[in-house]
Amino acid sequence: MMESWNLGRVASSVGLSIYVIGYGLGPLIMSPLSEVPWTGRNPPYLIGKFIFVILCIPIALVDNFAGMLVLRFLLGVAGSPALATGGASYGDFATGMQLPYAIAIWAGGASAGPSLGPLISNFAVTASWRWPFYETLLIAGPTFFVMLFLLPETSGDYILLRRAQRLRKLTGRSDLMAESEIKARDQKPKEVLFQALIKPWEINMKDPAVLFTTLYLG
Repeated sequence: MMESWNLGRVASSVGLSIYVIGYGLGPLIMSPLSEVPWTGRNPPYLIGKFIFVILCIPIALVDNFAGMLVLRFLLGVAGSPALATGGASYGDFATGMQLPYAIAIWAGGASAGPSLGPLISNFAVTASWRWPFYETLLIAGPTFFVMLFLLPETSGDYILLRRAQRLRKLTGRSDLMAESEIKARDQKPKEVLFQALIKPWEINMKDPAVLFTTLYLG
């Protein structure tokens, strides 16, 4: 990249920084959406993964530095649901003493990935700076289809909501409602979105301990 676009060492590393910024900002949107009962956990995973796979193509073919930076940012945002929602998914099905071990495995995978990645893609250094993106595409593409067909929905609110909808259709009884529907019955859509998207920011602003933890982890 430095040779192709005549960049210095600092400028050539900006792409990674931009990617990390996108990876950090993405969860601010993706994570709250996964808590909305009628959305569930899977749509943020699948939509983000699909966009990630598609963006791997233009970023491997881009011919200017500015375009690469924009695509790297979008790639980070699209790839963030695994970071944003992974812990919540484990919390859906792992309870009691299982949960700490499940979270440890998930966090270990998130930490080991950046460490093992250079070992796997080291061959690409001698080929071209574009090859790591091709390699990412070759791994992310099949993974998307595995997620599309095999990833189970784990959100209890979403599962109960769909079950209530099926029961209403089968029995004709309109009084069969999931708990999440009863809670949201008197709420306007903007109030639900406020709780999902704005409330986390409000908590951060009002509680210095939470804000410090958020900034530290980010």
